[in-house]
Amino acid sequence: MATIWQRAKMTKARYQAKIANQRKDYLHKLTTDLVRNYDCD
Repeated sequence: MATIWQRAKMTKARYQAKIANQRKDYLHKLTTDLVRNYDCD
């Protein structure tokens, strides 16, 4: 029973990390694009 709980816990953590990484990646790409296009240099 504990093994199933641990496996579920790891699966959930992996899923949450994947979503967090996708958000960070999107935000980084967006801000990089904005700086490249609209920075006043």
